[in-house]
Amino acid sequence: MAGPLTLKASSYPTTSATMEGLRELSTAELRDYIAHIITSEFEGVTGSPPTADLTVTAANGTLNTTNYNNIGTFTDRYRADGVGVHPTAGAFSTDVYTFGQNKQTATESHSVRPLRWNGTDVIEMTDAEIRSEIIDEVINAMVFEDDNTTGQYKIGQTTPSGGTWTSRGEVLDTQVDGTSVTYYLWQKTAPTTTPSTNRDRPVTTDADGSVREMTDAETKALTPMFRNRIMSTGIGTYLLDSTTPTATGTWAQMGTTMTDQLKDTATYAYAGSYSGSYTGYYDRYFSGYLNGSYAGSYTGSYTGYYSGLTVITTATTQETKQLFIRTA
Repeated sequence: MAGPLTLKASSYPTTSATMEGLRELSTAELRDYIAHIITSEFEGVTGSPPTADLTVTAANGTLNTTNYNNIGTFTDRYRADGVGVHPTAGAFSTDVYTFGQNKQTATESHSVRPLRWNGTDVIEMTDAEIRSEIIDEVINAMVFEDDNTTGQYKIGQTTPSGGTWTSRGEVLDTQVDGTSVTYYLWQKTAPTTTPSTNRDRPVTTDADGSVREMTDAETKALTPMFRNRIMSTGIGTYLLDSTTPTATGTWAQMGTTMTDQLKDTATYAYAGSYSGSYTGYYDRYFSGYLNGSYAGSYTGSYTGYYSGLTVITTATTQETKQLFIRTA
């Protein structure tokens, strides 16, 4: 076999007394502490380029397409008149929210390289080997939501379970009955469980050739490679769609479904009153001939019925959208 190496010991943390040599990291071990360190660095919002992966514009906002790929939109439709208003023309407005994924290329700069066993010797890993043997496993750990990872995104009205989730934006489904539904773009910013810091760390060599464990800072330096690998392979990218995307790859829904509801209108008959003044003439004969006229005013009420559209409490679904992540 061949692959990245770690310290082998009779017990951990490793000491000179427990040290037994080197061993290859298993797939599960690669997805343990290393994945925790890199994804925790990845989910931060600082750096150049910023490491925040997804964004959503404000209603009718403009996506920065220099930095982000447009991965889909959600449209909120709502009536111009509130529930119960009549007569209504039935007009409605739209607010469009645009989702984007960071497409910027990160600068890769890692002076410390992990060691691997190539079947014959212990050697430093090349960039291609780091990508295929370490980074790809870290990406798999994140997209399949291993408990020790962070950085994933979900859609939901409430905070997702497991770990800590931070809102990175929100979308409204506006109701015109005095309420609205808010959907949040959540990012996992703390793991469900934190792995042990005492084992499963990659190893490297010092200038004198001695073998040692890589520090957290040295492992974090692989994060730019992690970001670039997501964009080059497509695994770990997102799409917003009404059904499972037909784009290349395997896709999994992240969170709940966003639904746009538009209040219905219906025709109803309504009673109304009308009050007005009238002027008329009175003409009558008496014994003999008397011809005269009488002018006067009459005021009264008239109750009648008319029909018209009304905004009612029921609603019809206009569109549904889900957030999907590519897992393979």
